[in-house]
Amino acid sequence: HNNSVQDLGNSIKEVEKCLESTVASTSSAYPAIVEAYKASQQRMQGCDAASLSEEKKESCEQNKKELKKIVCGMKQVGCMGYKECYQNRVAKFTAIEKVTKVAEKARKTDFTLYKRLECLFGAYLTATMYNGGKVTQDAIDGCTNKKFDTVHLNIVYPTVPAEASCQR
Repeated sequence: HNNSVQDLGNSIKEVEKCLESTVASTSSAYPAIVEAYKASQQRMQGCDAASLSEEKKESCEQNKKELKKIVCGMKQVGCMGYKECYQNRVAKFTAIEKVTKVAEKARKTDFTLYKRLECLFGAYLTATMYNGGKVTQDAIDGCTNKKFDTVHLNIVYPTVPAEASCQR
């Protein structure tokens, strides 16, 4: 139990590191992209006029392409590291889930064992009080074969969200 909680704490720290890394790489590229975007927008002024010369129309088309390229660059910067970060988080989640499932099975086994012992102690106590200390084989078999409900120990595991598309 303690290991899975510790693993979860480490997982959260790793997510934070991943986000910090993405922000750091994004923030270093972002100012240059913003400057290029502003410059391209300035060059686009007057491109919406109805009566443009052919030369101006060509220039506007070129600026539109450049502006589109810059916006795509902004998206790409935002996408940097996302796939790797997502895959790392899924791997960590899967590892924690695997450990938790083993622990869940062990808890159910422990619970069943304790309930069976409780039943046997009850049979011995009953035998001591009412049967001169002699436990019947039926009482032992009844405890040994008894099924104990462990549904309250079931863990509902969340599903891993699908990887978001990061269009570049």
